[in-house]
Amino acid sequence: MAIRKFDDQDLALEVNHRKYEVGNGTSLWNHLGVRANALKFTMNSDRTLSPYGRHLVLGAKQGTAEIVLVKRGDPLQLVCETEEEMRANLEALKAQQQAAADAKMALQKEALRRCDAELQRRLKEDGFVHIPGAVPLEVVQAAKKEINRAVGASSKSADAFKGKEFPKKTEITDLINCSMVPVILEKLLGAAAHKYHAGAGQIALRFPGDFCRADTCEADFAQFENVRRGWHIDGLPNNSIPGITDHFGKIANFDALVGVLLSDSDVHEKMSGELCCYPGSHLILAEYFKKEGLEGVTTRGMDALPTGPKTDELFKRQVVHCTGKAGDVYIANYMTAHLVAPNTSSDIRYACYFRFKGPGFNDDLHQPASMLDPLLHWHLKSVSEGTNSAEGSKPKLRTMKTMEEAEANLLLEETLGADSLQGFGWIALLATRYSADAGVHHGELVVEMAEVAGVFYLGQWAFVGGRGDSAKITRTLRRGGGESVPTGLVWPSPEAEEKLREVDGIKLYPTHAWKDDMNPILDSSVKLEDKPVIVGVAADSGCGKSTFLRRILGALGTEVQPGHTAIGEMMTVICLDDYHTNDRAGRKATGLTALDARENDFDLMGVQIEALKKGKAVYKPIYNHDTGNKDPPELIEPNKVMVFEGLHPIYDEKARAQLDLAIYIDIVNDVKFAWKVQRDVAERGWTEEQVREDIEKRLPDFSKYVDPQKANADVVLRYEPSDQGLPFLKVKLIQKKDGKFPMITLKKDLELTGSKPGATLKMYDDDWFGNAVTVVEMDGEIDMDNMEEQLKEIESNMEGLGAKSASELTEAMVGLKSSPGSQNGTGLLQTVIAMKVREIYEKITGK
Repeated sequence: MAIRKFDDQDLALEVNHRKYEVGNGTSLWNHLGVRANALKFTMNSDRTLSPYGRHLVLGAKQGTAEIVLVKRGDPLQLVCETEEEMRANLEALKAQQQAAADAKMALQKEALRRCDAELQRRLKEDGFVHIPGAVPLEVVQAAKKEINRAVGASSKSADAFKGKEFPKKTEITDLINCSMVPVILEKLLGAAAHKYHAGAGQIALRFPGDFCRADTCEADFAQFENVRRGWHIDGLPNNSIPGITDHFGKIANFDALVGVLLSDSDVHEKMSGELCCYPGSHLILAEYFKKEGLEGVTTRGMDALPTGPKTDELFKRQVVHCTGKAGDVYIANYMTAHLVAPNTSSDIRYACYFRFKGPGFNDDLHQPASMLDPLLHWHLKSVSEGTNSAEGSKPKLRTMKTMEEAEANLLLEETLGADSLQGFGWIALLATRYSADAGVHHGELVVEMAEVAGVFYLGQWAFVGGRGDSAKITRTLRRGGGESVPTGLVWPSPEAEEKLREVDGIKLYPTHAWKDDMNPILDSSVKLEDKPVIVGVAADSGCGKSTFLRRILGALGTEVQPGHTAIGEMMTVICLDDYHTNDRAGRKATGLTALDARENDFDLMGVQIEALKKGKAVYKPIYNHDTGNKDPPELIEPNKVMVFEGLHPIYDEKARAQLDLAIYIDIVNDVKFAWKVQRDVAERGWTEEQVREDIEKRLPDFSKYVDPQKANADVVLRYEPSDQGLPFLKVKLIQKKDGKFPMITLKKDLELTGSKPGATLKMYDDDWFGNAVTVVEMDGEIDMDNMEEQLKEIESNMEGLGAKSASELTEAMVGLKSSPGSQNGTGLLQTVIAMKVREIYEKITGK
């Protein structure tokens, strides 16, 4: 404790009430001499201060800044500093203050970085967004400690802490005031960040057994269905908290609901008391209120909401379980329909909620306009209005997956196909157990297991000829040789440019691990009677390309041998990942994703596809998914049918010009999310939010570099949610009129009954990016018990199919009955395209 003399003040310290007892307080006076004993303090030899003639000293009161009397030797006694100590402590204090200021600035910068165009798009379209790590963990722990203290000290029942307590304690309000939230809300709603400092917070605990079946911690599907249909929006009058929420005749709406997670919920399965939100519900409810008016919810409150059986009529997208880690934040539009899931876990779910109004409210209790336009006060822009850089707009993905593991998962995805992975959960499980026991890197082992599984899958089930006896495979994979060793180069860089060489005007980037004796194009040892038929299949990863290719092979009556490049007597399948310019380490250095056109060697791709079509051989680069390296190129000979599949077969004009057929597999985000949830939650242990983040982190680059290809495709296979909702599908075959794809048509629309949901087939003309198209659409599923009968009805209703017999389509489908998608338009229309690939081959070759 430093004592300083101020020349302009006369100060005196007095023991309150002159009671010299432990714990008694002191007062500082500014009128010298008012009290006789005011200045009678003694500095002891240990530099403590005692009231004159007493054995007590000045000390600090535990947990406060109050000065009290304590026993001499108490750890809280105050000791006068020497001048040197004072200077050192002042320097230390300045350093602490600077560190705190730096930390605050870093938090604000990170908040602004997080608040990018992608986050804003999700808020705009979904109505809520997950912000991982928005609250420092020390702040979270302090809040949780205070909540536990309050619960233990309270005479109230546990029910009071399930959303009915609104403490103003600093430990609670710091969850907002010491987090990224004020800066993010300022960016999203306007006004100064201090407007969004919290004065109180709502404690929301969910105990094991909450919303479960009576007297249990169990909640089956039916139980959750009842719970999720009991959704609500905040601010509507109700009787849950007398004196607070029973404001019938008024609506206390606001702009932003902010939920702070104080415990990890992603360590559990779903149903651990987590918040659940209906994506897009804020916009749907606005339209509902425009039609129905606000009088009902104003007078009757939550009872007037279209909950219960009306829920699924209103909301077509699946409810999202908002799990996460302690310190994560969810920001939701006021109008987003939400609920709390049953807690079937063994732990209490800790969370706090806060509600904020932007400057557009002007302190009005109720602003009807914002209920009819939920984006009225929000300053949100779409991805197209913001940055297209994946690095600049990526949402943070949970760290449970390393980059290597993510790449390994992509290998699984590409080797087996997303819709072919059902039943392969044991692969990742075995890999995890083995790596834990043997100390092997998890990502590496997953790759090894994926390769083994891929060989098994491809060798046993996939690529089996569906028509006649297939010729024995005679072609084998020929690599350029050499082990998988990183080049240590990044393109562009001065080091890589020094090693760049050209052959016949073709730049050979050294990142492709070229050998000195390799040429990109050379004469072929294989002589074909006709030019190869070149097919491009464009799709995002996890779109089931392997199942599709299996149907093409069946239509052609051939097989391929699995390997890095699948090669058979008649067909070769080349993965365009091989044309990534940089290896995995190189992409980390450039900060670009594999979807970005700048990370792909389109010049080499274009000339090599052209050369193969002319009957030349090529040394094609290899991207090794196992290691993330670029291995030395492999020799590829021309074949009768050559399929180039991957992210960008239609992107580059030169490559596109070589294609005899360009196919695009178009999966809308809702379906892609549902498919990946079905796989990744069950087989990878991800949460739904992690799946969504995994999709959305790729979305800017996917939208810029991959998705636009569908405008130039000859035929598009498009997956949308069924009119009856997911998991059922509506699959469309979009055919350009007068294009390269030989069109099929329907004689009439069909409606197939039997097992639910049934199926409908119809045909209509439409416009597709300025092109006239004819669409054949199948919505729903056929009755698998009457599969053959219903397929015959469909086949007899098709014209222009080009089948070899009246029942070829039916037989091909029945032969792959157990394959994914055989019950819906996936299998049907994939088989149609496969038969058309054969028709194009026969037309070009005359065979």
